[in-house]
Amino acid sequence: MASSVSADRGFDTLDAVEYAIDNEFKGFQAFINEQIVNNTKLRGKIRSICKDKHLTLIAHAPGTLNWDNVSDASVNSAAQNLLALESRVLVVYHYDETVGLEEGLECLKYLCDQGITTCLENFFMLGAGTSEKCFKDYLFLLTKAKTSGIDFVPVLDIPRIYDAKVNLAHMAHELLEEAFNVFKSIEIPIILHLVDMYSATQERNSWCPIGQGRIPYMDIFGQMSQCKIPIYMIVLEFEDKVNPVESKRFLKERLLKHVV
Repeated sequence: MASSVSADRGFDTLDAVEYAIDNEFKGFQAFINEQIVNNTKLRGKIRSICKDKHLTLIAHAPGTLNWDNVSDASVNSAAQNLLALESRVLVVYHYDETVGLEEGLECLKYLCDQGITTCLENFFMLGAGTSEKCFKDYLFLLTKAKTSGIDFVPVLDIPRIYDAKVNLAHMAHELLEEAFNVFKSIEIPIILHLVDMYSATQERNSWCPIGQGRIPYMDIFGQMSQCKIPIYMIVLEFEDKVNPVESKRFLKERLLKHVV
């Protein structure tokens, strides 16, 4: 579950954590917003609740993977403090296609040296014209990071590939096959970011439970099964409190055997 579930409460992190616990989710992704950065007591409360309730806690940084963002001491300090009781400080960053390979590797290494394991998520900044190259460059960065001995976790946002704005849906099967082959080769359990929707343009009012929308999750899970992709965590990034529960039920039925 993610902080986004409490959109109706101004993305209040504590409200979102309580929702995750009440609905028996196993993990929680806290967005590092100003509330988290500025409130030491809140970080401590969230940290303690997650530990007591056996809720695996990770964080999501507010920016993309570039030097200005990864060198933000306030974000790094808040993440380290929030995740102090976890076995690793796992922080999600969006891939930045405006940054070259070397800077991307330097950013990953810098965070690793700070005790932060980057969870790198596919992300598109420049639109349909560069989207295919962007996704393949993201995968290449993961491969180079692995051979460089940098600690990281891949994050695959499947819905983003099906967004009409990036015009990749027609080649999604092939791109996901390429991604799964990379994940298989680097042998690192991945994080999945999931929602579903009825509309190709993915307006929030068209979002629906996983498996009921236009994203072919059954085919995708079949691809994952064939490649034996290990999963560290599944994060539902809905902005409501209805769709996650039905989605959880669907995932338990269809994907449970893949979850580590």
